[in-house]
This record gives sequence, structure tokens and C-alpha cells, in this order.
Amino acid sequence: MGDKTYIDEKGYLRFKDSNKLVHRWVVEKEFGRKLRAGEEVHHKDGNKLNNDPNNLEPMWWEDHVDLHDEEGPGWMIRERNENRPAGCSLMFVLAIWSFLFK
Repeated sequence: MGDKTYIDEKGYLRFKDSNKLVHRWVVEKEFGRKLRAGEEVHHKDGNKLNNDPNNLEPMWWEDHVDLHDEEGPGWMIRERNENRPAGCSLMFVLAIWSFLFK
């Protein structure tokens, strides 16, 4: 897969031709369906480059937030992905609001 993928600025593998995240593609192939809006993929071992199906766990955004809660404030803004529904991004909206109206 090396010649078809690249590592993005957040450390995830993406396909060069479509820019799709490899870990999302792997889970979609395993489950035989597209991930729904609000579904994310957790790397169980914390290694963003380990896209073995046994290392990947699909979960709802809120559950992913709870799982990583011990990582401290701000992690969900740093790790925000384009598949999270807008209604779930209150922290992001508040961060942008505070930036714009300092």
C-alpha cells in the first residue's frame, strides 16, 4: 500500500487518489457498509499507522470522546475529523468563538 498512500499532517494514512483515511476504509470493508455520520474509528493500540482490522474499533463520536477523556483538555479539537456531525462539535464552536472574540 506504500505507493498508494501517504501520511497526513495528523499522522494518519490516507489514499493518494481519494484522500480517504485508510483506517475508515478498512473498517468499511470489514463491516461491508459505509461508516455513518458520527462514527469514528479507534486505533486500540494508539498507533495511527496500525490499520490491521483487529486493531480498529468503530464507535460513535461521543464514545470515542469518553474513551480518550483521560488525555486531557483540547484533545478532541486536535483530533477533530471531518466526519463528526456538526451538532456534536460544541467544544469546537466554543473554541472558534473565543478565538474570534478575544
